Amino acid sequence: YEKMYGIKAEDSIGLFNVRTDPQVETLGLKSFVNRAYGGESVRLPIFEWDPKISGFPGRSRYLRTIIYPLKDEFGVVSNVVITHEDVTERKQAELLLQKSEEKYRQLIENVDEIILMSDVNGNFNYINRSGVEKTGYSFEEFTKMNYLDLILPDHKRRVQIHHLRQFRNQQPTSKIEFPIHTKTGDIRWLTQSSQLRIIDGLIVGFNTITYDITERKRIEDALKISEQRYRVFFKNTTVGFYRTDPSGRVLIANPAYLEITGYDSFEELSNREIPNRGY
Repeated sequence: YEKMYGIKAEDSIGLFNVRTDPQVETLGLKSFVNRAYGGESVRLPIFEWDPKISGFPGRSRYLRTIIYPLKDEFGVVSNVVITHEDVTERKQAELLLQKSEEKYRQLIENVDEIILMSDVNGNFNYINRSGVEKTGYSFEEFTKMNYLDLILPDHKRRVQIHHLRQFRNQQPTSKIEFPIHTKTGDIRWLTQSSQLRIIDGLIVGFNTITYDITERKRIEDALKISEQRYRVFFKNTTVGFYRTDPSGRVLIANPAYLEITGYDSFEELSNREIPNRGY
């Protein structure tokens, strides 16, 4: 008591009345006190108590409090016993954790990547703002969906096997690419890094960071088409083309060049060094 309030118990007699103290009222504790004086043992919610407001020295503390009624021989409450447990350090740690969680929440809500959380069955329970914006589905809609609901049919089995393997092998992280459809029907390609979420040694779900790689895929597809067109042109044109390395060794030549130079095969041509011997 003396350590908590900075005053000896005997010196505090008459300084505090739980039924009239203004801090009891402002903290919303008056109803609990009245219940105790009505004959009920009452556990109060944790509250922050400033002794100075009530005329005591000492610093502000968080308290866990129980009030026990004392009854006389007629069953009438004549007094109460109040117990306080100082939980300041624990409460301050909780407040720091809440601040940390809030900073983390602000971070993931403002990144451009899609952040997802799901249970072990792939049912979503969280998506950040970026995910909502890029897919068109609301947060509420997402929490009623499974990850397979988004994936295009031809890719569902591949992605499902990938995540099942990660779960069964307890593989901490994995990475995979796949296409999804947005709410408006657009196709978006994603690359997803998934991490197992483990609590007390038990796998309870997946945390995923997902990047939209649609533009990269479009560029890759355009390059493939361009390469295919180049190969067709290279093979069918009547103009001869060849390429050598710095030493002059022929690396590639099209059929027109072989015909122009009179070689029966590319193997025969590749044995010559063009800059040194000519064709």
